[in-house]
Amino acid sequence: MIRVAAFDFDGVLVDSVSLKDQALESLFLDQGPETAGRALQSWLRHKGMFRPHRLRVICREVWGRTPEEGELAALLRRFEAHAVERTIAAPWIAGARETLEGLRRRSIPRYVVSAGPQEEVETIIRRRGMAEDFTRVFGFGETTHKRDVLLDIARSEGIEPGEMLFVGDSITDGEAARQAGTAFVGIVPSGSVNPFPGDLPIRPDLTGLLAWIDAQG
Repeated sequence: MIRVAAFDFDGVLVDSVSLKDQALESLFLDQGPETAGRALQSWLRHKGMFRPHRLRVICREVWGRTPEEGELAALLRRFEAHAVERTIAAPWIAGARETLEGLRRRSIPRYVVSAGPQEEVETIIRRRGMAEDFTRVFGFGETTHKRDVLLDIARSEGIEPGEMLFVGDSITDGEAARQAGTAFVGIVPSGSVNPFPGDLPIRPDLTGLLAWIDAQG
């Protein structure tokens, strides 16, 4: 039985992944289209990482060196300026609103577990009018692991990890669920390559997720 549900944000509740991809690519366009393309491919390979760490990895792969703290801070500011307002205006993932409402009617607590910075995620959710949809919103700091957040949620709710569902769209999400011992559903948009192991259930969006949850007992 699923007694608690946790969701990644971008690409799971809100159709904002392409917006974040465009924001990342824009950071490197002044260095030429080839460099911007390599940066985007690196960004896609490291999906699910906390953003500052992800950008450090990208710079090492593209520039061949770790960015200085001032350089990293400037990249982060430019990324946020490009992405946040667009994410606030982005459409819902199909089935997301119905899923959250259905979970509320079933008295199943709902959490966000995101790799985005805490303040940014909270701001986006508040300005989208979603704050009342969640028991709590977890963004990330560099030392935070999604596995640990999932385990903390299970403890706070007084449930076994296996009674919680985590819905995510990255290998990092799936691995966090495996390590924490929670159920997992992967979101793989139609036409995209499935990055998850064959034994993990996947869906193109959240349409029908409530029925899947009900079927778990």
